[in-house]
Amino acid sequence: MPDKSGITGRIAGLYSKNFVVDTWSPRRNEKGNSELVMNALKLLTTKTVMSIL
Repeated sequence: MPDKSGITGRIAGLYSKNFVVDTWSPRRNEKGNSELVMNALKLLTTKTVMSIL
């Protein structure tokens, strides 16, 4: 699931021709990414057996 993040704490992930996951959390790490969102996407991909490219 390719994803894109910015300094806003928002991450959008695309599972080609199936769906898009758009997430946001205000708390960010030093790189500007939300650790809560990254953990949620990891859990999603683990539970659904999809991989992040």
